[in-house]
Amino acid sequence: MILLISKKDYARMGYLLAKSLNEIGMYAISITEKKIYHDEQSIVYKNQNELLKFVSQASVVIWMHSILTPINKALQNQTKVFVFHGGTNYRKKYKKQNKIFNNIVDASIIQTGELLGLGAVNEQWLLPPVDTKLIQPEFGIHKNITIAHYPSNKIRPEHDIKGTLSINEVIKDISSIQNLNFNYRFKNAYDTTPRISWKRNLKRMSHCDIYIESLNIDSTSNNQHDWSLTALEAAALGKIVITNFRNRKRYKKEYGNCELIIANNRKQLKDVLIKLIQSPREVLIKKQQKTREWVETYHSLKAIGLRFKNIIQNTHKRISNPVIIPNHKIPNSSLMKNKRLHTSTRIHNNTLPPSFQPPKKHKQGRAAG
Repeated sequence: MILLISKKDYARMGYLLAKSLNEIGMYAISITEKKIYHDEQSIVYKNQNELLKFVSQASVVIWMHSILTPINKALQNQTKVFVFHGGTNYRKKYKKQNKIFNNIVDASIIQTGELLGLGAVNEQWLLPPVDTKLIQPEFGIHKNITIAHYPSNKIRPEHDIKGTLSINEVIKDISSIQNLNFNYRFKNAYDTTPRISWKRNLKRMSHCDIYIESLNIDSTSNNQHDWSLTALEAAALGKIVITNFRNRKRYKKEYGNCELIIANNRKQLKDVLIKLIQSPREVLIKKQQKTREWVETYHSLKAIGLRFKNIIQNTHKRISNPVIIPNHKIPNSSLMKNKRLHTSTRIHNNTLPPSFQPPKKHKQGRAAG
């Protein structure tokens, strides 16, 4: 069993990576200490004993989100061990995280390109998967082209993770251009309403023609990064996606052609938007279709599952001696009052969510599911 462990599974990344391995017939489970707001998510474990039951059955352990969850040292020595670096925790504290993980893992899985080359041991680049079976495209262009931008984070000049303030300035700038007709839907910069659900966010994104995911490089944030899972979800919906990307050349080498439209500064975003708004509708719809085809080819559960499988299988044990990882007591969570969550953590196959069931036996060379 391949086990992905989170303290909190941000953006359901552990869940999606486990699901990508399930898609190609590998038995993988993602577990987390804390529940998040999604309907489909990693299995919540309630204490140290439950954690160790999962670990005892694992041949591969992956610590998610650069957070070390202490496990029994003897059990760890029997497994291949990885860390998944992605997000703010590693971006801001990569030196500290490297000191923690470089001596205890066999390889480091890096999510986004700007985190490569920061000193993690045996780096492997693995971008996120998206469920292209669940998320279906809605192609088409409104009479007035509809552009949208919905960041999930709070937006302040010092905390503008998606570059929303810069994006809004560009939109304001092109709004004054005569005969350039479009609609813009966005989250107000000082909106303090609670974060909406993942499904509702997908629904509102599906109503646009062009989605601006990020202009982060041009922002005042100290948390600058390349595109994230939201860009893939918008692409899966069949939208034209504009975002920033500093590692396009390496992406082409390791993955292939990229159908995201790249704008790394305000001028580039302005030029791209004007060109798109002035383009014939049939050209825009063709771009939407090519974007959907791209995400199916390179970022579907199957595509990332195969890439993930190769990383795991081609990584050799480099830590041969027992490594001391102290245990700690994990308190029962108030979130565990839900009985369904209690029972879902048992390691009997009939209690696991369908996505995490062991694959059915199949003929050699053919993936299950």
